[in-house]
Amino acid sequence: MRAHFALAIPLALTSFATTTLAYNDCKGSSLFPNKRDCFVGLRTIDVAAKYIDQDEFSAGHCMIKYRTDGSGPQEVSGQVIRDTAKKIMKACNGGHGSLDTGNCATCHVTMNYRYGGQATTGAPHRKPGDWAEIDQAVDGPPKE
Repeated sequence: MRAHFALAIPLALTSFATTTLAYNDCKGSSLFPNKRDCFVGLRTIDVAAKYIDQDEFSAGHCMIKYRTDGSGPQEVSGQVIRDTAKKIMKACNGGHGSLDTGNCATCHVTMNYRYGGQATTGAPHRKPGDWAEIDQAVDGPPKE
């Protein structure tokens, strides 16, 4: 009986670590989303609105999607989705990845190359782009 208990603790800790960190990565397609398409997608998010599982804000070859992976609707604000997507764009130089939104254990925003999308600004990228101007491109020039 004791051997089963000793084995259960490491397995439980491994499972916990896997689920809490599962959505914080810069993984995605071998193609990179067109950053201008991602800017267009971000601009479609109403920061004052509430959104639920599977709501998508894609444009051209850039997919931006809020997901809960089985945790139900899990309402979240557009501001949280937009801020999370911008963090992905800044942290993941290629513009694809997933990041927790913080409102449930499996709630996250995913950005990736979107197959079949009609490009709004050109061909898909095969290498990471420079995403440094994300704030100004999405939010406009800095306010004084």
